[in-house]
Amino acid sequence: MQQLGRRASFLLPLSFLGCSKTRSPEAAAAEFVDRYYVEKDHAKALDVSADLAARRVQEEQHLLKEAGVGGPGAQPRVYYKLVRETDRKDDTELIYTMTIDAGGMKLQKELRLLVKAFGKDFKVVSFAENDVAAP
Repeated sequence: MQQLGRRASFLLPLSFLGCSKTRSPEAAAAEFVDRYYVEKDHAKALDVSADLAARRVQEEQHLLKEAGVGGPGAQPRVYYKLVRETDRKDDTELIYTMTIDAGGMKLQKELRLLVKAFGKDFKVVSFAENDVAAP
């Protein structure tokens, strides 16, 4: 029994290696897009956002709660693809193309995110969408 305890205490720290999903600007941005746009989970999106992005997510979360919106129902499908990543002095800009399929109506968007380092992890500090003409 004591041997099992030693083995578990040795393996436990190893199980935490690589657990963070936000160890790079691209990983943090993808995690944010998944949580905010795909899953529509504002609480989880706040975990990977800061500054203006966090404020925007909190404001929207509050508005949805007040309006009683956000329950079960038909949700649009969201697809996205990274098209450019630009490292800058203090942050990284990531640009995605995004398609939102809402019951057969497809919207094309360009999504711009700014990501900054916070210790060993990265967080989205601002984001904006622009409409793109359908091809």
